[in-house]
Amino acid sequence: MTPGFPGAFNMSFGVEYLRTLHAILSDKEKYGFELGKHRRVYMNKMIHDITMPQDKILEIFTLNAELQSWHPELQKGIEPTIDYINLEI
Repeated sequence: MTPGFPGAFNMSFGVEYLRTLHAILSDKEKYGFELGKHRRVYMNKMIHDITMPQDKILEIFTLNAELQSWHPELQKGIEPTIDYINLEI
C-alpha cells in the first residue's frame, strides 16, 4: 500500500481499511469480546498502512456512522477506534 493512499484506487483501499477497523472495533465495544491474535495481526498491518492525518480519519468515521445510522454502535465506536489506532501507531 502506498503511504497516504495517493490516487483513487489506493484511496478506496484506505477508506475501506478504516471502515473495516471502525466496524470491528465498534462491535468489540458493543459486545465486549476480545480480539483474537490472528485478527489483531491483520488489523495492526492495516493500521500501519494508514498515514492519513487524524482529523481526516475522524471525518471518515463520523461520515461512516452517519451513513449507516441503523448501526448506532458506529457512533459510539468512533472514540474507541481512534484510541486503538493511536495505541498501534
